[in-house]
Amino acid sequence: MLDVAEARARLLAAITPADLVGRRLALAEAAGQIAALDVDARVANPPFRRAVMDGYACRAADLPGPLPVAFEVPAGSAQTHLDAGQCARIFTGAPVPDGADVVVPQENLRAHEGGVLLDPSTQAWIRPVGDDIQIGQRLVSAGQALGPVELGLLAAGGHADVAVQSALKVALITTGDEVRPPGSALESGQIHSSNAVSLMALLAGWGVQAEHHHIADDYQAMVSALSELSARCDLVVTVGGVSAGDYDWVRPAIQALGQIESYRVRMKPGKPFAFGQIGTTPVCCVPGNPASALVTSLLFVWPAIQALRGQQHGDVRLPVRAKFTTTAAQRRRFLRVRWDGDGLRVHANQDSGSITPMAWATGLAEIAPDTAVADGDSLVYWPFSQWF
Repeated sequence: MLDVAEARARLLAAITPADLVGRRLALAEAAGQIAALDVDARVANPPFRRAVMDGYACRAADLPGPLPVAFEVPAGSAQTHLDAGQCARIFTGAPVPDGADVVVPQENLRAHEGGVLLDPSTQAWIRPVGDDIQIGQRLVSAGQALGPVELGLLAAGGHADVAVQSALKVALITTGDEVRPPGSALESGQIHSSNAVSLMALLAGWGVQAEHHHIADDYQAMVSALSELSARCDLVVTVGGVSAGDYDWVRPAIQALGQIESYRVRMKPGKPFAFGQIGTTPVCCVPGNPASALVTSLLFVWPAIQALRGQQHGDVRLPVRAKFTTTAAQRRRFLRVRWDGDGLRVHANQDSGSITPMAWATGLAEIAPDTAVADGDSLVYWPFSQWF
């Protein structure tokens, strides 16, 4: 069995970013999209020397005056010139006149019959050209998510629109003749398809174009579905059917069409996770138990989606104090826990077939193999907020 870190590294090493260059969108329409190309600044920000305070622009050599007030410079004014021996009334955000090298805050003003006396300040109160953004500076990189800050940066850098990726196409395949659609009447031995609902919602939240297919427990049906979907999708995710049971056809079907790089990971829940490729399309095989399906999707499918988008993968893992005890186990565990502001509490039910603990939890506590936990120990906490 592979450890989690090695399995993730192998999975990501086998993935080549997909060709997702899509269309150009106005910045106002691009929130939540993914940048398709690197974008550099066309203009500097600020594009002129900008006053930081309301006050008086002048030459430092002329201070403290008295100086006559030659003119006013409100924000939005055209560029002006200031002669020696004068000052200009200036307002925050306005362009500093040529010839001035300091803005004295209005609080430093002293009235004088020959003009104004200005007490020198410890700062110039002028933002130089390009103090925030230089022409040619990289604003966003290909694969970067476009949120409020990134879009504002693009606008400040002189852009009105941006090239965004087309949506990543992901096929979700569920298996099992015992699985029935949600809300349908159940006969003996049947269950509702909670995995399909949960994982499709997860994929939708990750911004992919997902489609769901439920395939009967039949080898030829699985081969046909995998062949078709891997040819037109960027990623295939299968749920269940990857173990070695008499009705588990996912693994042999993938092997008939491509290859499985890894089978079984030293983790709980989620040991039956596997991944491979059909042609150039990566395939992630998550277990069928609900907790296992969700945990392995978070730890493996999400990084795979990021890699296909050309994004740098990073996890949010926080040291948080345990408020429970547990004995050691051979596999790396990801316990469903709730952070209460003072530490982590663990749900009593850690069965991989139960979905209720996932709904109760705020994240996962990672416990290394062969490690017991005592009350007060520092644990690695993976908050769900990084995924959904």
